[in-house]
Amino acid sequence: MRFAGTSGLGKRVTITTVKPHVHIQQYIKAACGAKEKAVFVDRDGTIVCDTGYPHKIEDLEIRNQFVEFLQTITANEIPIYMITNQSGVGRGYFPMREMFAFNDELSRRLLALNISMTAAISCTFFSKTSLAFKYRKPAPGMFFEIRDRYFVELTSSIMVGDTKADAIAAQRAGLRGCLLADAALVGFSEPEDSEDATFKVYDTPLDALDALLL
Repeated sequence: MRFAGTSGLGKRVTITTVKPHVHIQQYIKAACGAKEKAVFVDRDGTIVCDTGYPHKIEDLEIRNQFVEFLQTITANEIPIYMITNQSGVGRGYFPMREMFAFNDELSRRLLALNISMTAAISCTFFSKTSLAFKYRKPAPGMFFEIRDRYFVELTSSIMVGDTKADAIAAQRAGLRGCLLADAALVGFSEPEDSEDATFKVYDTPLDALDALLL
């Protein structure tokens, strides 16, 4: 199912329901053709302050930790995809339209900071169903949806997140590595699979940037 609306900047936003409880909001028309690397970024606790199922625009507060990093990513014309679990919708805490509006406003504010987000994919599952196990992080399903729709080369891409679930999902999807926020780094210096020596957890944004721009 697809429908369109407008963002806070007057730009047309396409919303696609790719699976029950899995939705993509596209903010920028992505180029088709050769696969390219990308940056995947978590929402709550990473880009915005996690106030506990944040969904009201008046509570939207951008965290500063990765702003400069994401500005550099945009300056280097590397696409950014937000990938987020939003079980608050499935639990009935708030309606889907508020999630969409929150993401739209976040995209608008990031653009004002010279950070361009191509699309946001949200999984609203909370129950233990087969689709939830496939798409809800730490499952890699949302990464694969973005890969297939936007020609992303996952093995050259990285994840930015704030939980071990973000890093595990990134590793399961075959990403190059993950940049974790703050205390989430503690105890997660080794990959989930000891034989996967290619997956890295970066200590600093500079380390992640160096790996991404190689």
